[in-house]
Amino acid sequence: TFVVDSTPPITLRTLTGTAYGKVFSRYSGITLDAQDNQSGLKAVYYRFDEGKTRRYTGTLTGKTLAALTQGTHRLYYYAEDRLGNREEEHHYDFYFDKTPPDVVVTVAGNEHIHGGTHYLSPRSKVQLRTTEDSTKIKHIRCRIDGGAEFPFNAGFSLPPKNGNHTVSYY
Repeated sequence: TFVVDSTPPITLRTLTGTAYGKVFSRYSGITLDAQDNQSGLKAVYYRFDEGKTRRYTGTLTGKTLAALTQGTHRLYYYAEDRLGNREEEHHYDFYFDKTPPDVVVTVAGNEHIHGGTHYLSPRSKVQLRTTEDSTKIKHIRCRIDGGAEFPFNAGFSLPPKNGNHTVSYY
């Protein structure tokens, strides 16, 4: 029995990890999953921009993405079956963001700064904002005096207890 196979494989691209639309970070990943229902899959290949074509061996994360410069990139990919049938090359454009956002702390209300120490009244609100320009920030997380972590949504007051308080955020 002979079977003619002239159908190329089909590759599906999925995104893993943390991404905002087409903006990736070092926590993002790209998975290429190819299927060939006849002669079987030989390999999946990819390249970034005008770089060298490589054999795909698993989710593109870590060192693979970290080698990219910050900015816009194009991923090219395709699969080939055991008979040499090759699907048309696909491409996917994305922005790789290597720069974490800067968080700026301001105070709304009564504040006095002396010798690097900020003195606030219980009525004052601590505000956090970012200077990120390439993406929208998913969230800012904070904690006061090492307590429970919470998402920053609006200005917050420090505990009314007199004394030093520490605000940490990321």
